[in-house]
Parts: sequence; structure tokens; C-alpha cells
Amino acid sequence: SGIEIRFVRTNAENLLQMMHNKFLIFEKLKNEKKQFVSRTFSGAGHFTNAAMRNNYENFYISENSSITQKYKNLFDYIWDRTLYEKDIKK
Repeated sequence: SGIEIRFVRTNAENLLQMMHNKFLIFEKLKNEKKQFVSRTFSGAGHFTNAAMRNNYENFYISENSSITQKYKNLFDYIWDRTLYEKDIKK
């Protein structure tokens, strides 16, 4: 499927802090010069049918390249701190 599943350790058990927002970054090749058009979809709602249709959730869509870059930086920051299941010490 091309999907990698990784895990991130949080400090929720001690400080009750963890990230709850979700975001997607969409990139589409704009032209032959390999320029991309980027969009960010973000919010606190779950990506479920109920959240999208029945709940009062907040979601935002942005085509602002500066905002998209900040989400890319956040993704990289989180990704660098994740582990595969086999690497988690129990």
C-alpha cells in the first residue's frame, strides 16, 4: 500500500500533553519545471465519516505556501522522533 506505520512516544502519562491536531499535505506537480502546488488540510477532528458529516469539527484548508511549509517542518520534526514497532522497547 506504500503506507509506513510509525509510532511516537508522548509524555501523556506524566504531563497529560500530547498533540491532537491532524493534518494532511497535498502536493501536485504544477508543470514540467517540477514546481509543486501545495495545500494543507488541518484540524482537530478525526478523519472519519462522522467527523466530516455529523460532528461540529473545525477543519481548515490553505493554499498558502508559507503555512504549508510550516506543516512540512512540523511533520519532519515529528517523523524524526518516531519508531517502527519492532524498535519499541517494551
